[in-house]
Amino acid sequence: MQASCAGNAGVLTPIPSFMAFFNQQTLAKSASLTGTSLHTGAQVSLRLRPAPVDHGIKFKRMDLPDEPTIDAKIEHVKFVERATTIAEGNVKVYTVEHVLSALYGMGVDNALVEMDSNEPPIGDGSAYPYVELINKCGIERQSALRRTLEVLEPLHIENHVRDLRKRNRSGSHVRFLRGFETAYRQRPDSRGKPRECDRCAR
Repeated sequence: MQASCAGNAGVLTPIPSFMAFFNQQTLAKSASLTGTSLHTGAQVSLRLRPAPVDHGIKFKRMDLPDEPTIDAKIEHVKFVERATTIAEGNVKVYTVEHVLSALYGMGVDNALVEMDSNEPPIGDGSAYPYVELINKCGIERQSALRRTLEVLEPLHIENHVRDLRKRNRSGSHVRFLRGFETAYRQRPDSRGKPRECDRCAR
């Protein structure tokens, strides 16, 4: 995976003011990288661009006519099995979780993600390549305040083997459990002896 930054690469340093936690933030410069997508195996070019206040995170499909965009909002999440897919109409973007995790973790509220395919480069399979990209181009604090949600009472969500619990601020606590049930079936060789295992999820 190769990355480049428009302008001089900046060094991301913590903002000492407490306002850094309450003001919206965007990228200081545009940044781009190329790599291979996970599921299609295609070569993809992705660029992160700064965005104005209250823009949020949007994905732009540069490879499609009219270059449509999709807001990274919960109502646009269509599939979450092994990867997160967002869609508006017939326009989809697959495996957005690594890009979004990096942007959120680095405190970026507003950004435009331009892609020439339907899936970002996978890199090493984590959010780290995108964290490095954001680090190189820096973060710019904006004038408007963030819109935040406060958990007022304990929240519990459970779905099969996933279990998420969140307490309110007075007893701040997050508990997340994830498990997989997997069975292995041996296949015999021509002499009837076990030779390898097939992984089959129950």
